[in-house]
Amino acid sequence: MILVQPTSSSGSQEIQFFNYPHPKTDLPTTFAVQDGRIMELQTSGSGADKTSWFVDNRVEEDGSLLVLTPIDPAFLILPPLLRARLSESGHQKYWPLDEIAELSSPHLKELTSLYDIEPHVQQLCDIKESVGTAQGQFRLSDAKVLKWLGCKKSRLERLASRPGEPNPYASDEAAVVDLLCDYLPSELEELFRSQHPHLVSTPSQAPIYEGASGQPIAEPSSKKPKTAKAAKTRTVSAAQTTLHSFFKKG
Repeated sequence: MILVQPTSSSGSQEIQFFNYPHPKTDLPTTFAVQDGRIMELQTSGSGADKTSWFVDNRVEEDGSLLVLTPIDPAFLILPPLLRARLSESGHQKYWPLDEIAELSSPHLKELTSLYDIEPHVQQLCDIKESVGTAQGQFRLSDAKVLKWLGCKKSRLERLASRPGEPNPYASDEAAVVDLLCDYLPSELEELFRSQHPHLVSTPSQAPIYEGASGQPIAEPSSKKPKTAKAAKTRTVSAAQTTLHSFFKKG
């Protein structure tokens, strides 16, 4: 297999891989950080189609690609922020970032050691200044999450409608919403879909990629994700690779 990653500047930092629960399924997923950006490790070309690579003078039997796709880190911190709000008295309480990490799992602590997530926390949360300390306290805000998702939706719709780049999401608002929901916890997916009651979910028409369980991520929410013992990469289609910039910060 061959690893494909976004273009980096000369003198770029070494890629650091880490495992982190996927924000939709909570399944272990491999991510990477380099030069101040987070990327998701996905596979392309695996499955029924048998392919191989010619590398120098040898043949690599595994013809799949490992693709590092930039992702907005805000997607990764939504679950722990939501978990803090859903905890006892969470709806009324503001939490320091380190306490949110304590309520979450060791994965969030590792992420904070690799990447500065506080600007993204501020983007998604109401903020309360702490008396006698420079550290702020945060509470996930539905209004801010919906505003952020609305910007993502508009950006993806513009990307999907680019001339000369046919893809299954052009002129299909429902598919765009489905794609966004592929990276949202169920509670926030329900909130986001409630803002689009005129749309009918169409996951069966556009399963973007498969998760570690081997099933399309955009399953009906009534199905619980399967547990996984080890982190795996996710399978990405050719259509999704043209949309990777949607997941970037912004």
